[in-house]
Amino acid sequence: MRASALMLLAGAALSLLGGPAAAHFGGLGPAVETRLDIPPWVVWVTGATVVAVSFVVVGAFLTRADAGLPARALASAHAKRSPPRASQALGLAGLGLCILAGLLPGAQGLWPAAALWLVLWAALPVVAYTLGDPWPRLSPFHALAPLADRARRGAAPRALPSWVGASPAVLLLLGLVGFESFSAAQDSVLLGRLALAYTLLTFAGMARYGSADWLAEAEVFTRVFRWWGAVAPVGRDDAGKLGWRGFGGGLAALEMRGWSDVAFTVALLYGVNYDGFLATATGQAALRAGAGLGTAGAHAVVLVAGYALFLGAFVACVHLVRRAAESLAPVPRLACAFAAALVPIAVGYHAAHNLFYAWEHAPRVLFALADPLGLGWSLFHVPGSTRLPLPQALVPVLGTVQMLLILAGHVLAVVVAHRLAFAAFPSRVQAVRSELPLTGAMVFYTLVGLWILSSAVAPLPAPPPFSALPGGV
Repeated sequence: MRASALMLLAGAALSLLGGPAAAHFGGLGPAVETRLDIPPWVVWVTGATVVAVSFVVVGAFLTRADAGLPARALASAHAKRSPPRASQALGLAGLGLCILAGLLPGAQGLWPAAALWLVLWAALPVVAYTLGDPWPRLSPFHALAPLADRARRGAAPRALPSWVGASPAVLLLLGLVGFESFSAAQDSVLLGRLALAYTLLTFAGMARYGSADWLAEAEVFTRVFRWWGAVAPVGRDDAGKLGWRGFGGGLAALEMRGWSDVAFTVALLYGVNYDGFLATATGQAALRAGAGLGTAGAHAVVLVAGYALFLGAFVACVHLVRRAAESLAPVPRLACAFAAALVPIAVGYHAAHNLFYAWEHAPRVLFALADPLGLGWSLFHVPGSTRLPLPQALVPVLGTVQMLLILAGHVLAVVVAHRLAFAAFPSRVQAVRSELPLTGAMVFYTLVGLWILSSAVAPLPAPPPFSALPGGV
């Protein structure tokens, strides 16, 4: 009861910091935003509800004898199936256009920015956590995998060192998250060259260590979409049969073998919050405090410090879980056992942060594809505006809907954590005791997301090339 009261007060305090809010959307970088006034009472009530519902859900499930995860969870959509080659050809074509934009003299097309920030960062994750992981069917790197394997000329691939694990994917994900906050993230030439560099890195990794291991461990987009897809309510079993597994049903299939997998999961959660944090008054003050290090240095310090806070909070939670459950299990093993419960929180915030943005700015993809290299082409007719207006009935309640999406992610995370606890500990008492620290950590992450969503942002100028599109930004 004391813990409930403390977290309720914390939720109220964080909520009241926001005042009239302006929700920020950063799918194309922090300079693109949609301002929404959210009454403070909505923030306060939502924050209080997050805490109350957490304990109600846990209490409701404590009496269930079948709370553990199913013995054989449905696999994610990519498992043991050969993706269609035609769809991978689309992925290769999209990647090729991005690279051409970076190499072709005079090319200043919109496609690289639209492909990365609108398609891969905002829209495709929504498909993944609602319908299942689509990446293996679209990935140009999966299409290049057989060629990379043949490049070894029959030699066996080297074993990827165990200490490496998911570390390359963690660094690449954090780098992508940090890069989004710079205006250079809209530069089609730079994006095209980065796409080429990443393609060469991925190809070299697959050739040296084998495509299966490199894609599963180090390729950042494969990992990101596999993590998103694990939340989808549908999935395929080992025989390839599609079936209903419930939201979060694929989280048990995520392979967490060490700290690098845990670090990647926390990075995914942190990544969907980072650009929003930079738009808050606190984020702006943090950047000003590091101004002596230069723009890039200040951003790097804020990025690393924020990630360290998120990761440290989870590690501290795992230590508390071990103590509360009076378990002798090693901390790394418990961290791997419970890290998957963070993914629904990331999904809730991603949906609140990007779902409506992706809808509103979807026509930009058509503009980009009509002239992908910026050479004056007009491959097909495009609409007269770059925005698809939201339904008028939704606009007045949009802020409330966003907060409810975060709340829904939190509730699902609590349910998943409850199941993971019963799967991790042989004793029912241990499982029950472990849930208080887990719930507290989830409340912390969720309230951070609510605070970011409800904190005012300063209007920022729209960077090129998107500001030059019809309809503005």
